[in-house]
Amino acid sequence: MGSIIVLGMIVLFVGGAVGGTALAVSLMGRDKRSRPALTDGRRDPMNLRLNDVLVHFGTTWIVAGRLRCDEPGTTWFIYRLEDGDQERYLRVRRLDQLQMELIETCQEQPRGAGDPARQLAHDGTDYTLKGWAQVRVLHEGRTGRVGSRLELHEYGAPGQKVVLLERWAETEWMGVGRRLEVHHLEIFPGDAVEDDGQTAPDVG
Repeated sequence: MGSIIVLGMIVLFVGGAVGGTALAVSLMGRDKRSRPALTDGRRDPMNLRLNDVLVHFGTTWIVAGRLRCDEPGTTWFIYRLEDGDQERYLRVRRLDQLQMELIETCQEQPRGAGDPARQLAHDGTDYTLKGWAQVRVLHEGRTGRVGSRLELHEYGAPGQKVVLLERWAETEWMGVGRRLEVHHLEIFPGDAVEDDGQTAPDVG
């Protein structure tokens, strides 16, 4: 009789351990599906699509527009991000490694001499011209831009600060921001979230 009781306890213990392991694996799998990893093969910053969701230090952005910028030998992107009535621009390039900047429209235009200026001053910081490019542009979604050709001037300052000057056929735009580390950005692919029966993070 004692042997039967001991054997029953062993069966219950082993069964509970196996069941607990299965439950843990199930929860881990569910969490992985609801929060797609940056490197899960479906999205990375170089192939974002409209309505993808990005989370950066607690702020949730929706990809509302995309500019594909083609110049000889390389292609890079500028994404328009929206959070309610706020907007930002995410520029993504692949140089020796992935490089990103999160940019907002300059409320006060940087000051500089020359065309283009070699130096710009903005909000107490001096920026130096790092380079420029002429690119062909394809628009998708709400980009906030008009035209198929862009002349872009990039200025940099210590602290990974950056100013971008965009020259279009009839308009100019200037933005200021900083470099963005890829591990500070979470990506939730819009179509994958829907396909998994999940909802995107609240953007209200």
